Amino acid sequence: MARFNWWAKTDLLPGSTAEFFVFETASLPGLTTAYVQSGVVPEAPLNIPAGAAEALLEATKLENNSVRPLTIGPKIALSSEAQRRGVMRALAEEMRFAAAFSEFREIQKVLLDLAQRTESGETGLDKAFSSAGASALQRAFSQAMQVSLQYAYQLP
Repeated sequence: MARFNWWAKTDLLPGSTAEFFVFETASLPGLTTAYVQSGVVPEAPLNIPAGAAEALLEATKLENNSVRPLTIGPKIALSSEAQRRGVMRALAEEMRFAAAFSEFREIQKVLLDLAQRTESGETGLDKAFSSAGASALQRAFSQAMQVSLQYAYQLP
């Protein structure tokens, strides 16, 4: 699993956002899971039994002690030999992947239709993503697919 660690310089309250960070990647954006966790690490008592210490350590690992919202992040790997057909196939698969989540229920049929048309090689579908989605996640995913399709259309 690729990992991008970022720490906020100030406290982030529930529902707030952090801005002003940029990272570059050779991957196209897609739907991914973010692991969000507090910076506070609980301290174990010094006289804790060995088995309990191991359990505490396991419980505080990122994968076990975090909120895991869906978000947009680097996902679809590109190579220097990327071809339009392969990228279009990967984007179609990403659309199907998103359509399976309850967060995309309202636009599921649209995503599945666009996935089929994308996989068949149809062009001009980037425009269909310009206004798709009611939630912030749906709009972010639509923007990611729009940019990715525009990139794919330029490939040989």
